[in-house]
Amino acid sequence: MKKHLKQITLVSIAASALSSCSLPNVDSLDREGKTLAATVLQSQKNRWDADKLSEKMGPAIAKKDLGEAVHTFEEVMGPLKSVGPISRNDFRMNAGILINTPDYIAEYTADLEGEKNKGKAKLIVCHQDGKWFVQNLNINSDAFGKIKEADRAGAKEFVDGFVRNYCSNWQNEELKKSASGPLQAQLRQNDIATSVFSLSMKSLGKLKKFDGAKYTNFSMNHGARIYSYYGIGEFNSGNGAISIGVVKEAGNWKIYSFNIHTQPVSGK
Repeated sequence: MKKHLKQITLVSIAASALSSCSLPNVDSLDREGKTLAATVLQSQKNRWDADKLSEKMGPAIAKKDLGEAVHTFEEVMGPLKSVGPISRNDFRMNAGILINTPDYIAEYTADLEGEKNKGKAKLIVCHQDGKWFVQNLNINSDAFGKIKEADRAGAKEFVDGFVRNYCSNWQNEELKKSASGPLQAQLRQNDIATSVFSLSMKSLGKLKKFDGAKYTNFSMNHGARIYSYYGIGEFNSGNGAISIGVVKEAGNWKIYSFNIHTQPVSGK
């Protein structure tokens, strides 16, 4: 069965929602969050506008990144004609336990129709210190898969080389050297000794065989053009499903995201 990764993103949302019974304000927050998501998308109808987007986006998103994203959305989707109903997928609450952290963060989605193609928007909406903002906007469309192959020239070779080098020795320096700016920032914020990569090393062992990765999808995140790849690696302790997103930085391919999920070995 063909495997597809519809998008890769560094933003993670809690998998299970907290009970609204213990959080009486969640319905009110949901209404306001949904209103913000709708306002942001409606502001882009007929003309994609980075200036209007920047008014609602969080401080971590640079104006330059928004400009690049809007250019790509316009190119692939065409002018936005309609925005479907807003739906909430997941949410997370912080009841004052963590400082400098949004007290409400939720993922909202909506179907979009452009003059050229259809797509789906996903927004990460936050409420912090009495203010609302959009932490992340991602728009996906099957049309992104039609991005010409020349745009990802050399990406597969980079991915295959990285997997074979890094997963054969699990040297953190190899990961840091190949990581994109956003991934490097994430690694600096977390203790790499307890990171998912080191845990993978301990649970899977060294890579024994890898037949190469296959291109699965293209998506945009914070203005970055992300090309996603997928492959199965055979390790000392079993098989691992490897998902990698890569981007170009200063003309060089870099790792934007990297995940390994263990798979049962046939006959065991």
